Amino acid sequence: MSKGIQPVDDGIALLSVHDVCYAYEDDLIALYDDIAELGIKNYTLLVTPFYGMRLAKRIDKAEMFVKFLNSLGLELALHGYYHQSKSGDMDEFRGLAADRVRSRIVSGVSLLQKTFGKRPLGFVPPSWSGPKKMVDICRGAGLRYCVLGDKVYDLQTSSVFGTTASLISDPTHGLEIGEAMIEMEIGGPLQVAFHPRDHTRTQSLELLADLKDRLGYRFMSYSDFISSKG
Repeated sequence: MSKGIQPVDDGIALLSVHDVCYAYEDDLIALYDDIAELGIKNYTLLVTPFYGMRLAKRIDKAEMFVKFLNSLGLELALHGYYHQSKSGDMDEFRGLAADRVRSRIVSGVSLLQKTFGKRPLGFVPPSWSGPKKMVDICRGAGLRYCVLGDKVYDLQTSSVFGTTASLISDPTHGLEIGEAMIEMEIGGPLQVAFHPRDHTRTQSLELLADLKDRLGYRFMSYSDFISSKG
C-alpha cells in the first residue's frame, strides 16, 4: 500500500448498494429484504438522483420510494448525477472539466438534501472512477468523504484509507470475484458493492453469506468506518 495510505482493517468489508434510483425501485426493495434476512444492517446506499437523464425517474418524483429509503435508517451517499456520460457509458465523469464535475456534484447534493431532508454524507462516482480533483471538489461541497477506486478519503482529517480489493456488481453480469478471491480468503479489507438487480442472482447473495458466515467479515458503511478511526 502506498505511503500515506492507511489500510482498512482486515476482516472489514465496506458494503454498499449502488445505482439506487427510482428506475430500480422494486429491485431495491427486494434486495433490501434479502440483505436483511442475512442479518446485515450496516451499509451505504449510493443514490443517483437523475439516473439516465430520465426526468420522469428523477429521485424527487418518487415520493413513496423516498419515504421507504428514509425509513431504512441507512447511510446515504451521492453516486453521480446522471450516472452515464454523453456517449452513454457508465463512467459519468470521464473527461469532464473541473467546473462540470463541480456543478454535477453540487447539484446532486442539493437535490438529495431537498428530497430526503438531509445531506448525503459522501460521494462515490459511478465505476468508482473520476479525476483526483474530485476530492477537493467534494471537500468544498461539505461532504464527509469521497471514494476513488480502492481509496477512501476522509475530507475532514485528510486521512486516506485503502482496501486491497473491490467487488463491484455489474448491472448485467453481477459480482465478478476475479483477483479478489485471494484477498477474501485471507480476510483482506474489501469494498463490496451490490446492484439492485442482485436480488435475482443467487450467486451474489451466496457470496455475501459466505463473507459473513464462513470468512467472518464485518460489514460497515463508509461513514461508520471513518468515524471508528476518529
